[in-house]
Amino acid sequence: MNKNDVFNAVVPAYVDDEQNNEIEGSTTEYELKSPDGKEINPDQNLSGEDAKSAYYMVTVEVDSDEHGIAIGQGIRQEGNFAKVEAVAKEGYQFVGWYENDKLISQETQYRFCVEKDTLLVAKFEKDGESAN
Repeated sequence: MNKNDVFNAVVPAYVDDEQNNEIEGSTTEYELKSPDGKEINPDQNLSGEDAKSAYYMVTVEVDSDEHGIAIGQGIRQEGNFAKVEAVAKEGYQFVGWYENDKLISQETQYRFCVEKDTLLVAKFEKDGESAN
């Protein structure tokens, strides 16, 4: 998937018996298709209690408290989107969000689908320096 892609989902009507069944979920099948019409198959099928208990921790840190702050830490349910934000302090500029020392995004506001426990580090540099 790429930013700004549009996906189409077909969700059939629920069976009458399942409309009020909040605990067990539904057996209704649905499909998700990419813009070119290819079906996207999920690699995980969660329902009932498994879906209710699939939560992950999104942790945000900064390379130095003197350089800036990071916002957006918290517990998120699997499949939901998290938004984190980096704010540079005076004299510094935001460089990027890093996960395991790998650049993930250079956007100060970064949104992503939560699939696991995630630790993101916001890195900053002094104004006028070039990023490595």
